[in-house]
Amino acid sequence: MYSHLIFPSLRDLEIAFIGSDDLISLPVVTNPDSCPIKTLVVQLFHLSQEVCTQLGDELFKFFRGTPELKKLQIIVADPSETRLPDRWLNGLVYISGQDAVAPRLQHFSMPSGHISAGDLGSLVGVIESRRRKDIDSSDSKHCALLEEVELGPEPVEFDDEELSERWSTLLAGGLIVTHRKE
Repeated sequence: MYSHLIFPSLRDLEIAFIGSDDLISLPVVTNPDSCPIKTLVVQLFHLSQEVCTQLGDELFKFFRGTPELKKLQIIVADPSETRLPDRWLNGLVYISGQDAVAPRLQHFSMPSGHISAGDLGSLVGVIESRRRKDIDSSDSKHCALLEEVELGPEPVEFDDEELSERWSTLLAGGLIVTHRKE
């Protein structure tokens, strides 16, 4: 059904998923030119871990069809109930090729989520993969430079010295990191 929809003017999309235990289905964009979304906001409310994992898989299939996506915001309304699996962050690591996920991403936001120590490593990996200056970003098949990351109100603290150094290198390289006010 979704494959027949064409939205050539759709630039901003906000999707909310609320307390469902049902399987979630998102459209697979077969013609990326028919869906030039630049901003996507995903809101999660009271989702089980299983549904959250399955939704992540669906979202990344969707992202492959939105090569113009520049801003992604993931809002978890109830971080104590809904925990984003590591796969959500790991799926955003830039890998070049036809199946690249959001190659034009410049702004990534998780303003409501608490990031665990394990997730910090994943987050740093995602940012590093999208901050490589040796990648040509002049066409949509290549990676744009991720410029800004918005996180929750807690400061980012590292237990691992090597990870802390990698984070410092990203900041020194011009990455803008903002934190949501409580």
